[in-house]
Amino acid sequence: MLSTIATYEWKQFILNKGMIAALLVFTVMGLFCLQQGKAVYTFQQAAIDSALVKKQRNYEKVKQVFDTLKPVGNQLHDLEEPFYLDWRLQAVLAKPQNPLSILSIGQNDIYTPLLSGRFNSDIFRNTFTEFQNPEKLLTGNLDVSYFILFLFPLLFIALCYNIQSADKEAGITPLLRIQARSLSKLVYQRLLFRWLLAWLPVLTIAVASWIQLASIKGFNAPGFAQWWSVTLLYTLFWLVLAAMVLRFEFSSLINAIVLTGIWVLLLIAIPGLLNTWFNYKYPPTNKEEIAEYRDYDFKAWDKPFEEHKAFMFVRYPQYKKLDLTKKEDSVKFRAFSYVLMVIEKEKELFRQVTAVKNKQLAAEEKCFWLNPAGGVIRALTSISNSTLRNQQEFEEATLTYREQKTKYLFEKLVTQPHFTKNDFAGIPEFNRNESKHSYISYLFPITLLMAIAALAVMLNRNHKT
Repeated sequence: MLSTIATYEWKQFILNKGMIAALLVFTVMGLFCLQQGKAVYTFQQAAIDSALVKKQRNYEKVKQVFDTLKPVGNQLHDLEEPFYLDWRLQAVLAKPQNPLSILSIGQNDIYTPLLSGRFNSDIFRNTFTEFQNPEKLLTGNLDVSYFILFLFPLLFIALCYNIQSADKEAGITPLLRIQARSLSKLVYQRLLFRWLLAWLPVLTIAVASWIQLASIKGFNAPGFAQWWSVTLLYTLFWLVLAAMVLRFEFSSLINAIVLTGIWVLLLIAIPGLLNTWFNYKYPPTNKEEIAEYRDYDFKAWDKPFEEHKAFMFVRYPQYKKLDLTKKEDSVKFRAFSYVLMVIEKEKELFRQVTAVKNKQLAAEEKCFWLNPAGGVIRALTSISNSTLRNQQEFEEATLTYREQKTKYLFEKLVTQPHFTKNDFAGIPEFNRNESKHSYISYLFPITLLMAIAALAVMLNRNHKT
C-alpha cells in the first residue's frame, strides 16, 4: 500500500508544474542563503587573516630591533617605553571563526571578529569597532538557519494543506474509503510523502554545505551532524503539527489559514512581543555611562600624585619602598597608575553591561517555553559558536589580555632600568579557549510540543479505529 501511495503521489508531483516550480524556487533560495552565509564568513576571515599578517609583520620588525646588538639611534631606548612599544606592535586579537557559522551567522554580522590588543584601546572605543547592541539591528543577513526556520514551514504548508480536503472537495473520498482500510492512515502516509518532497531543497542545501564546509580549515564534522540533527527535529515538528491540524478534517481554506496562523504566531508574533518586552526590561547601555567612563579616562592622569600612590600601594605594597623623588621615576609610576585606573574602570563598566545582557539571555532561555522557535535558533547558533555569549567571552578575554600585558610592561618599566630582549620575548600572548555551551535544553520546548501534537494524533486515530 505504501509503495502504491508513493507511486501515486510521485505521478501527481510530476504532473503538477506549480509544485515543481515551487521546489525549484525554494531550492534556489536556500542555495542563495548558503552563499550569503559563505560570503559573510569569507569576508570576515579575509579581514582576520590580513590583520594577523600585519600584526606578525610589526612583531618581526620590533623583534629585529631587540635582536640587533647595536641598534640605530634611540630606537631601543624608545621601545623601552610601554606606550611606544605597544603602538609599534599594533596588537590585534581575533575571534576564531567556526565554519559552521556559514549555516547560522548569528551575532557574527553584528560584532567585529577583531579587537585591538593595545592596553589603551578600550572595548567601548576600539580601534576596529564601536560598541554596538544587537537589539538595535533591525535587519540581518540571510543564512541557512533563516531558510530552515522561516521558509521551510511555508513550503511544507503549501504542499500539505489540502491533502485530505482536496479529495473531499473533489468527491473521491468515498472511493478511498472503499480501497483503504483506514482513511486517516492513508492521509498520514501521503502527508509523509509531501514532507519528504519539502525536504528535497533542504537535502540539496545539506549536500552543498558539506561540499563547501568540508574543505575549510577547522571544519567540525560532528558539529555539522548536530546542526542538521536539530534541523531534522524542527522539520519533524512541522510534520506532526500538520498531521494534528489535518485530523480535524477542515476545508482546504481553513487548513491553510490555521497552519499559516501557527507559523505567524510561532515565528513572528510571539518572538516580536517578547523582544519588545526584553528591550523594555533590559535596556542597552546608556551612552551617558560610556561618556562618563571616557571623561574619567581623560582626567585620570591629572589626579594628584598622592591619589596615584594610594591607588598603587593597595595593589603593589612592595612599591612603597620605591624612590619616587626623581621626576623620571614619578612619571613612570604615574603612567602605570593611570593605565591601571582606566582599565579597572573599563572592566567595571564592562561587567555592568554583560550583567544586564546575561540577565536578558537567561530570561530569553526561560521564555523558550513560550517561544520554542527561539530555542531552535539558539541551539543552531550555539553549535556554530555565533551567539552573543561567544562574543562576550571574546571581549572578556580581550580585557584580561590587555590587563596582563599592561601589568607586565609597566612592572618592568618601574622596577628595571632597561627592557631587555628576554623581557620582549616574555610579553604575554593572547590565549582564548572556546567554551562549549550545551544546547540540548533549548530544544525541550519544541520537543514537548511535538510530543503533545503526536499524542493528539494517535488518540484521534485510536478513537476512529
